[in-house]
Amino acid sequence: MSDRQFSLEPLKTTFRFTISKNIATFSPSTRSSLLAEILKEYISLAIAISTKKSRFEFIIAPILFELKKELLDHISLFSGRK
Repeated sequence: MSDRQFSLEPLKTTFRFTISKNIATFSPSTRSSLLAEILKEYISLAIAISTKKSRFEFIIAPILFELKKELLDHISLFSGRK
């Protein structure tokens, strides 16, 4: 997914969090406590900075890392170009 296609809506459903006044809250069933803590701290910062780069660095990258761990390194991550 390119950063232009990024939306918080699918993440809210998948990771069960809500944003209220730029503060993220999570349900206990979030994938890992580390991911929950990282997103709890970083989502409001990413929203405040409000750039595509901040959304990737503070929201998408931690989720991709969690996914990579969950899939036991059966996926690869790379930064591509158009």
